[in-house]
Amino acid sequence: MEKLQEAKILLADPDTAPQHLSKLSKLEWMQLTWAGIDKAVPYILSQQNTSLKVTRFGGVFGPAMAQYVIGQIASWERDFRKLWSNQQKCDW
Repeated sequence: MEKLQEAKILLADPDTAPQHLSKLSKLEWMQLTWAGIDKAVPYILSQQNTSLKVTRFGGVFGPAMAQYVIGQIASWERDFRKLWSNQQKCDW
């Protein structure tokens, strides 16, 4: 925590780091690693440092999430869990 107290910039998850903001008096900018900031808002609003800049990692997850959903649909429809179970039993 000592080294963090000297930090001016912090890359952090919004569910862990914001609760320590009161100990980071030199912090000028916090970049959150998620698109959402709901978990961080209460901690940010309670700070005396009104010049703290907070940015989020939004607008980049759409294509990856779409690919993930398509992959999950294919996995479900082709019953990959059963195929994996059969492989474990060497049932070809």
